[in-house]
Amino acid sequence: MIYCFLEIKPGEEFFLKLSKVKPSTMNPEEKKDILTYLREGRADFIPQLSINCVIFGFTGTRLMVLATQPAGTGLWLVPGNFVDQQESINQSAYRAVSSQLGLDQIFLRQFKTFGEANRSFAGEMADYFAESGIDGSLYEWMVKRFVTIGYYACADFRQVQPIPSLLFQDIRWVDIYDVDLLDFDHAKIVREARKTLAKDLLDLPVIAKLLPETFTIPELQKLHEAILGREIDRGNFRQKILKTGILEKVGERHTPSTRRPPGLYRFNRNRYEALLEEEVKIGF
Repeated sequence: MIYCFLEIKPGEEFFLKLSKVKPSTMNPEEKKDILTYLREGRADFIPQLSINCVIFGFTGTRLMVLATQPAGTGLWLVPGNFVDQQESINQSAYRAVSSQLGLDQIFLRQFKTFGEANRSFAGEMADYFAESGIDGSLYEWMVKRFVTIGYYACADFRQVQPIPSLLFQDIRWVDIYDVDLLDFDHAKIVREARKTLAKDLLDLPVIAKLLPETFTIPELQKLHEAILGREIDRGNFRQKILKTGILEKVGERHTPSTRRPPGLYRFNRNRYEALLEEEVKIGF
């Protein structure tokens, strides 16, 4: 089993395609681990309930989401968990991002529950287990109808450090416009998460995680445009964002190619939090 993480340098342009390959046959070690997981999961997890976490990242120009591939399946999915009998759903969500992605102290927001009566993926999973020679009684609990609770989070893509486990063998950042390559109904989950993110655009924990500590106003505008999926008038954006008082200038970014260095800003956290309490929305 090979675990890999595609590291992207800050500012580098990239666009990763998810390769669709036929599921590989489990090797004896994988099969042993999966058998243990299935037996324990049948007793330890709340029946037919799962968590999925949409993790957003920002390259400086593009909005990305994380996709994971469970070992040997050939499927690409949003990171997730089954919910343990002894934990809350919030604890399960945090466990998913910490145990699978190596992310701690991340802002997570629950955005929607997906519970259609026909939400079952028995075909994909049952075929995989059956072809691997696993008794149907062991995975029956996993191929029933599942209700999943969706969370979203925003992270610095450079901080994601995948931790090898049974749950995934690969992890990739995928362009928001390429999420239709995800399996099950996970493209729908991502689209719903993005809608919520667009509505929550003024939420400080969200924006702060997607930008470095200091940034220029054009960089902040590109982030807004990536989330909203449309262009914003440059002058209008600058005027409105500065009028709020949520930014404070800390210097200038000097580069050899610029005659007039752009200003560097950071969030004025006290003003930002006060603005949120006032429930003031900026229209762009």
